[in-house]
Amino acid sequence: MADIINRGPVSLIRSLPREAINIVGSAAGIFVTVAAGAGISQALPADPSPWLFAGCYAAPAAAVFAIYWYIAQKL
Repeated sequence: MADIINRGPVSLIRSLPREAINIVGSAAGIFVTVAAGAGISQALPADPSPWLFAGCYAAPAAAVFAIYWYIAQKL
């Protein structure tokens, strides 16, 4: 009983369930990917190839996935 009463302050991140952190992180990753892909695609010429347009979104998606994977390993 003394362990429960004498606990110190808990960080907000540590008190959240891992699933909630995963959901929020995934939503943020999708938002960043779409925003970065849209920004990159605006710099393309008027009629880009479909592969170049897909690459505008694939490059940020790969970077966001690498960050997601790294964080998932730490949780």
